[in-house]
Order: sequence, then C-alpha cells, then structure tokens
Amino acid sequence: VRRARGMYFSVQDRGLFSSMVWNWPHDDVHIIVVTDGSRILGLGDLGAHGMGIPIGKLALYCAAGGIAPHRVMPVMLDVGTNNAALLEDDDYLGIQKPRLEGDEYFAMVDEFMSAVFERWPDTVVQFEDFESSKAQPILDKYRHTRRCFNDDIQGTGCVTLAGLLAASAQAGVPLGEEQIWSVVVQVSEGLQHLHERRILHRDIKAMNIFTDARGAVKIGDLGLARLLPAHSSHARTGVGTPLYFSPEMCEERPYNEKSDVWALGCLVYELCALRPPFVGNTFAQLKQGVLVGKYPAVPRAFSYEMSAMIAKMVRVNARERPSVKQILGSEDVKARKACLLYTSDAADEGLGVDLGGRR
Repeated sequence: VRRARGMYFSVQDRGLFSSMVWNWPHDDVHIIVVTDGSRILGLGDLGAHGMGIPIGKLALYCAAGGIAPHRVMPVMLDVGTNNAALLEDDDYLGIQKPRLEGDEYFAMVDEFMSAVFERWPDTVVQFEDFESSKAQPILDKYRHTRRCFNDDIQGTGCVTLAGLLAASAQAGVPLGEEQIWSVVVQVSEGLQHLHERRILHRDIKAMNIFTDARGAVKIGDLGLARLLPAHSSHARTGVGTPLYFSPEMCEERPYNEKSDVWALGCLVYELCALRPPFVGNTFAQLKQGVLVGKYPAVPRAFSYEMSAMIAKMVRVNARERPSVKQILGSEDVKARKACLLYTSDAADEGLGVDLGGRR
C-alpha cells in the first residue's frame, strides 16, 4: 500500500478542487510546492512521476529551514503527459493522455489557486519545474494578487544576485554605479507600492532583493511586514536585521516608513562598499554607531550623487530622511530612469514574493 505524501489534482477532478483541498488533514499550511511535471530537472516530462520534486523541496525546507512538516504540502497538477514512454507504460500512475494545453490548462491552474487560497489564505505557493511556456505566464498572472513565486525564475535570480555580491566582495570590485542606481529606483518603486498601502517592509536587506536576467529587481520576504492600522502611523515592535535597524528602532521608539528608507540606504551603501555602513561586535556597539550616524566614506569610484543619496537615506533624524516618493522624484533618480538596466514592463512595481519566514 502506498502512503500518500502529497495531493494530486488531475484533469478528471476539474470542478472538485475546492472540496478536495479539505481532504488534506492539516489546517495550518504555510507553503505549497506545486509542479505539473513538465520540466523535471534535466529529465524533461515525467508527468505525475514528478511528485518527488515537491516532496524533496519541502523536505529541505523542513530539515534546513525549520518549517514544521505539518505546515507544508506537496502538490502535483496531473494535466497528462507528452512522454510517449509513459503513455504506453502500464505502471504509470498518472493520466495517460496528452497534456492539457491552452485555455483549458490555465483554467485548471486557476481553479487550483482559488481552491488552496480559499482554504489557506496566508499560504505561499511555489511553482516548481513548469515548462518555460507555462511558467512565466502563470507567474505574471498571480505574482501581485497571490503569495507565490517561481523558484526557477525568481529563486535563481536571488542566488544570482547573492553570487554577484559574493564575487564582488571576493574580488574587491563593487558593482557598477548604473547597476546600483537600478536597484535604488526599483526597490524604491516597490517600497512606494507598499507604503501607499500603509505597509512597512521592516527587513530590507541584500538577501531579500531578487533580480533576473533582464535586470528587474524585486523585493522579497514580507514575513516581517506590518500593516499599519488606520488609527496609527507608526509601529513599535523591534523586528528585522540589526545591521539595517534605524536609530528609532535601535532605541525602541515608534517608527514609520522612514525606517525602510534607512534600510535602503544601508543596502545601497553595502552594494557600493561591499560592507554594511554600521557594524559592531555587539548590539550595543552597533547601536552606538547608528545613533551617531557616521560611517566610512563611499568609495571614490562612485559619484557625488550616489554618496549624497546614501547620506540622505541614513540621516539620524527620521524627519530629515526623504520618503521613497521624494527619492523617486529627485532629479538624480529621474535623470537615470530612462537608461536603467531593466525594461519598464519588468518593473511591475518592484514587488516580488512573500516567503514569510514563518514556522
């Protein structure tokens, strides 16, 4: 007898997804990894036999990420297979018909997304090993309305950015200035999208910024984000990464969107200097440096405008820091937007995914 380790949604189950999700025994699902088995690693179309990929990914999240096993769910969307060998294999477990295509395929994905978010509104869906012709359209459709991401597109982009930073630090050669201006603009656009909705990100740092081959930059990990209530313009809980804490957060004072601007300034400085602007062996030492607001000069390879922008973002007095709207409206930024290293249709308000950081 086979022990079920995930859920299978097939073409034959169309119209029943919203009731099928209630068969899953756990109510607190934080992350779902779903595949249609169409592009499994270098093996190609494995159809329903690709279920091992979601299982393996989530096993890694549990073992290395500390997510409780009952809070993950592997999923296979069985839309058929175009693998001739599987279509003739008597032991194949999936639907032995050619793959669903076109509007019918995307309607099935839509039914799945509606069903899982109806039961688990706060879950994160990771699309895994979808063929390229399906992966990008699916991501484009849901990325701004659902908590989801595509590991092959965005996860690879995150690793690419991390690799660039690590290689730059190892070689002692920072990223080019136009690349950094591109980050300034696009992260500011993403923060503006959040701030206009009264959302504080509260954990802007290099590890939470994604990039792709087109140069598009996205903000990720909204796990520590805070929606400000209508009656308050400030938050009080001290959360995030201490190296990017604003002075008001260090002193446990109420803070607002200007703390995200401070963190952005620290990020931009780090991209230029390959080290954070404020460091310390203890939090007390770090706090002292932050409250004084002095940091090593930006390397001379960068323009005065870049240094001045960083200085504005990390002003100790929050009232003197610019808002992201003011950053985007500055002449230095506007002058560079026309020649940024990304296409305008790739910006899409600079928002990426929410991995949540939840356990």
